[in-house]
Amino acid sequence: MNLNAKVTALNSILSDIYETEDARVSQLLARAGFDARDIQTLRSRHMAKLADKLREIVKKQVFKDHQLLFQLLSFRHGLEEERPLSLRNTGARMRLSGERVRQLEEKALSHCRKNERIQILESALKEYAGGLLASQGKESPRQTPEDTVHSNNNSASSQKSVKACEFEIRSDENSAGSIILKPLNRKGRPEIVVTESNAQWFRDAFDHAAKSLGWKFASNNANISEIKKKYARAYEKWEREEDRKLAKAVADGLVIDEISTILERQPSAVKSRIEKLGLGDRQNAQS
Repeated sequence: MNLNAKVTALNSILSDIYETEDARVSQLLARAGFDARDIQTLRSRHMAKLADKLREIVKKQVFKDHQLLFQLLSFRHGLEEERPLSLRNTGARMRLSGERVRQLEEKALSHCRKNERIQILESALKEYAGGLLASQGKESPRQTPEDTVHSNNNSASSQKSVKACEFEIRSDENSAGSIILKPLNRKGRPEIVVTESNAQWFRDAFDHAAKSLGWKFASNNANISEIKKKYARAYEKWEREEDRKLAKAVADGLVIDEISTILERQPSAVKSRIEKLGLGDRQNAQS
């Protein structure tokens, strides 16, 4: 199996686990605390090793006692044969009905999304990636995103855990901008500055905390708000009723652009969902 196909399959699995269409191996590394430069080094020099290790982590640690569920996800996302299999074809391989495959796929994803398994996935990948960087004389991150918020002073004494704060965004002609956190639980309200160099880390730390709290956001990207003006359901989790409408639209012979308008989803998302649900054999839709 070639590297591109393997990474595509892993990214697809991560997107389903994290319930966002833009989940990637690189985002997982960022969540683990690696900066942009280290992520680029890992991607350019060690991607093959990372992909193999990530597959091993998912198989042997996340799905430790549930190998049937891992095999099912592998078939569905193309981790076995360089192409995803439909519900029907997966069922044929595993001697299950398409509906049973769908039920087991939901069970597999629910299994992955539990906090303790997310932590296993991220911690194991962080340790392995850190080892790859260490072999080149680089240090791995000393803490994960949920551990702390960094100030612009690098000493250990300047690292503070912020439990309540207000923030403001500052920028001027000589600055790319910075986020200023002002903790409310300390006298003197010292400022902690998140600058451009650790902005990605801050974003991933915030996303991680928000997900743990069950917060829902419409966007992780400023451009998404523009997309959602045209496609109101873009980047939202697919609901069962939407899948029912999608199946009916495919059966009625509607093309992807028509279905996109009905479901208020991007054409690319509609096309991907058709392929994922195995509806492609019932339609020759062209985007």
